[in-house]
Amino acid sequence: MKSIKVASLITVIIIGSVFTSICADISARKEEQKKLLSIIQTSINLHEKVVACKRLAVIGDEESIPVLSKLLEDEQMHHIARFALEPNPSPEVDKVFRSSLDKLQGKLLIGVINSIGVRRDPDAVPKLIKLLNSKDVDIAAAAGAALGCIGTTDSAKALMKAIPSAPPQLKIDLASSAIVCGERLYLTGKNPEAVKLFDFVIKSDLPRHLKMAATRGTILARGDKGLPILLDQLRSNDDGMFAVGLRVAREYPSPKATIALINLYNKMPSKDVNRLSTFLEAIGDRNDPAVIPLCVKILNESTSSILQLSAIKVVGKINDDTAISSLLKVAAKSDGDVATAAYNCLITLGGKNVDSKIIDIINSSEPEVKTVAIKVAGERNIQSSIPALVNATKSESKVVRLAAISSLGAIGSTSDLRNMTAVLLNAKDKEELDVAEEAINSICGKITNKEQASAILIENYPKAGVEVKCSLLRLLAQTPSEKALDVIRNEIKNSDSQISKSAARSLCQWQGVNGLEDILKLASESDDPTIKVLALRGLVRIVDQNEIEPARKSEYLRKAMTLATKDDERKLILAAAGNCASTDALKMTAECIEKPELKGEAAAALISIGKKLASSHPQEVKSAINKLLESKVDQLTEKKAQEILNTIK
Repeated sequence: MKSIKVASLITVIIIGSVFTSICADISARKEEQKKLLSIIQTSINLHEKVVACKRLAVIGDEESIPVLSKLLEDEQMHHIARFALEPNPSPEVDKVFRSSLDKLQGKLLIGVINSIGVRRDPDAVPKLIKLLNSKDVDIAAAAGAALGCIGTTDSAKALMKAIPSAPPQLKIDLASSAIVCGERLYLTGKNPEAVKLFDFVIKSDLPRHLKMAATRGTILARGDKGLPILLDQLRSNDDGMFAVGLRVAREYPSPKATIALINLYNKMPSKDVNRLSTFLEAIGDRNDPAVIPLCVKILNESTSSILQLSAIKVVGKINDDTAISSLLKVAAKSDGDVATAAYNCLITLGGKNVDSKIIDIINSSEPEVKTVAIKVAGERNIQSSIPALVNATKSESKVVRLAAISSLGAIGSTSDLRNMTAVLLNAKDKEELDVAEEAINSICGKITNKEQASAILIENYPKAGVEVKCSLLRLLAQTPSEKALDVIRNEIKNSDSQISKSAARSLCQWQGVNGLEDILKLASESDDPTIKVLALRGLVRIVDQNEIEPARKSEYLRKAMTLATKDDERKLILAAAGNCASTDALKMTAECIEKPELKGEAAAALISIGKKLASSHPQEVKSAINKLLESKVDQLTEKKAQEILNTIK
């Protein structure tokens, strides 16, 4: 009970705090409004007045109306005053605009008429109707536009009365306003009045584009009774009216429409592929699953790539899983864009049963389709497909086996490594062996427990043939455990040259610090020049990419420098030395400054080390920097070197 009272008290405090904040905000706005109105009334600076009006458009209330209304007769401030008044929620604004209709003329009058249209003030309709008869066609057109925006029954009647006798250009303007008025009537539930207005425009002597817009309106406003008119537009040989039909087909609200549209589609000439394609996509944009059987039929039976592409687009939009089998067949047996579109659709297709249906097809389909389903399972990362994929690795079809192995590599994890190693052991040829190795390599890259991964690989090593052992040795380099290192270390001495070379190359690709001494030994003692170079590069890579104490790091880099026989190798060592904050690395880079072919890399490394050691070893850095400057480096390097010296001073 006590906790309830405390909670209630907290609620009261929060509500009180919010109320206080709101009151403070209102008070601040009132004060700001007062200052803005003072600027408008007293300032002679036009810019200040404009800025004040813009702000009043955001915070202005009823108190701002009298001041702003006076500006409606000011040619300079008229526009910005309307801008400030239009968003004001007070009905007093409408009274001001209506009264201004009797006072203003020309452009000022047109501006107020436009504002009335923006605010949709129905009480202004009688005055606007009178202005429809103005001798100034611009005023009459503005009045018609405002009546269209307001969209009342009286507005519609007035526009229908004015259009027949209006001058040519005004007639077009008023007809456009009548269409807007019809839209407004339709949106506010006055469908019979909207239909009457749209039909009037259709029957009048007006440009084609207006009749097209009115046709759309009359179909929508008629509701279910508009469906026959919609179907007529889609049967029309007139491309414009067909386009109107396509637009309305997308937005027509009646649930009966989809079936009627599909029935019409099936009756249209099959030779007009482009029309059928756009029509199908229009039906699809209704997001009604009723169109999916039609899409499936097209995918299964049509020979038109254009229609198949449209069907694929519709299926992907609606996300219906009943088309999966057809999509897989198209992806497997079609060519070019159609196959690619079907495949991509399968990857992104939504629906709760998509994954399970793909798995069913992996378990039961013909090889071509099964292969695509397997690839899709990998792309979609369907974890539940792994048992089916493992089973597919035993297929009689090589294409199926390769696809299953690749997908397992994409989605597999530690728990799948043992199965994948078995696949490697049972590979039927070199291609399958390579794909299996690549898949296992992908899985190993995702596994964080390298000890566990290497243990699985090692347990299968003794029963492997030479080719598989070479693959396993390469894979062990990606799982740098001590046991894996022992296997590689021992196999370097193997009498089989293929195995020993694979072991040596694997050591060169080693990822862990625990292999540094072995790699250094390999770089020092190997009789194979290629292995020596690879080992040296591997040594530098590990030293550079791992957290090692600077002194130990520089020691390895110094040894690497003594083993290097080419400038490319020395440059790699210098680049790694630049990341080593030790005085020995500083000394080594300084020694290389005197060699023209290494000068650029040595200078960059020396600058990098110097920045790291300037505060802890100022004299050593100063000596090295001076040596650098004496060697006449480029201006940028000289500038960086001088900056380091300045910090030491």
